[in-house]
Amino acid sequence: MVDLSIPSGAQKAIAMTLLILAVFTALVSWVRWGLVERSMRRREPMPPIGFGTLMVLGLIGISAVLIIAWV
Repeated sequence: MVDLSIPSGAQKAIAMTLLILAVFTALVSWVRWGLVERSMRRREPMPPIGFGTLMVLGLIGISAVLIIAWV
């Protein structure tokens, strides 16, 4: 582990959260790709983008934990 001057528990929590967020992003992207593909074939409007908000909230939460742990 790299010494970041924060508790190892916080380090592990941040690492796990980022890992889960990365896997979730990959899965959502794959599903969205299929929905967009289907919309283009059917000449329908594109599906709405809603995952970006969740991603930003997750990153803000991780940043808050990192800042609190660092202080």
